[in-house]
Parts: sequence; C-alpha cells; structure tokens
Amino acid sequence: MPTLLLKIDPPIQSWGTTLKLKNHETDMYPSKSGVIGMIAAAFGRKRDEDISDLAELRFGVRIDRQGTILDDFQVSEVSGKDKKIGHRKYISDACFTCGIQADGKKLEEIKNALLHPAYPLFAGRRSCPVTAELVQGIVPENIPEALSYDQGEGHKTIIYDSLEGYGGAVRDVPVSFSPNNRLYRYRFIEMI
Repeated sequence: MPTLLLKIDPPIQSWGTTLKLKNHETDMYPSKSGVIGMIAAAFGRKRDEDISDLAELRFGVRIDRQGTILDDFQVSEVSGKDKKIGHRKYISDACFTCGIQADGKKLEEIKNALLHPAYPLFAGRRSCPVTAELVQGIVPENIPEALSYDQGEGHKTIIYDSLEGYGGAVRDVPVSFSPNNRLYRYRFIEMI
C-alpha cells in the first residue's frame, strides 16, 4: 500500500502525548495524534467533528536529525492577582520524515488538503508553523520500506504502527479533539 511522505523541520516543534496542568512536555519525535490533527486542520474539520477515518491511517516517523529540548519558563496571571508558573518544552533544530499509509485515492485527498489547507498547519503547537517543504510526495512502498530509503549517513531510528499488535504501547490515537472532551486510545509501535 502506498505511503505519503511528509518532511517536518520547522525551527521549533512540540509533540506532546502527555499533558500536565502546569507543564507541557514534548516527545522527541512527531506524534500520530499531532500529525492527524494537522491533516484534520488541512481538511477544515472542526475540533468536535468525527476523525475516525483519519485515526485509522497507518503512521510512521523517521528521525532524520535529533533536536535539542528548549524549556520555555512561563508566568501568567490568573484572575487579576494569582500567578500561574509553568513550563512549555519544545524541540529545536530537528528534522523528521513522517509516513501516512492508506489507499492511493485517500492519500491524494490528504496530499491536496495539505497543499491547500483550510486552516494553518502547525508542528504540534500554534507557535510552530510547518515549512513549505511539508509534502514530499507519494511512494509505492509501505511505511517501513518507504522510511528506510534515503537515510543519508548513518542509521536513523524509525518508529511505526505495529500491524501485529506487539511492541511498545503509546496513548497516541485521537478519538476526539474536542476541547471539552479530548480522548485518545493506545496504539502499538515498532522501532528499527
């Protein structure tokens, strides 16, 4: 089954699969939920619309350039006098190749939406817009094979959805992006 390749390399990005009230952490590579959210935005879907068709897409990522963590210390005022202290973490100077696998017609729809998005596209947070080179094209190989090509120098880590249902489990499949009821389910991942 073919794979749509995306290059994600803005100056900063953030991909959290865990959320704490005061601190916003980041994973060291793009999350499936974040990339699915980007695709939903490209299609113009509202946060409370059904995303089940997108959540079922097979996903993978290759770490082309490991970034470094930036810690943004924040103080904000709450109700006029109380102060809220927290941290937001970002990845700086990283580059990733993501793969989305589906049938060719669906990938063409996603590709066209990403090239002409209904809403602005971000790499995890609104402060992290994607670059113009986001869409790299559709290749005939499946995700592990597609992400194994063009690695340049040295071995690159590849993380992708496990079809066999084994490997590590991450809570990273979006069920709902509704601000009032965000829900995620687990997926199994393999790493090579």
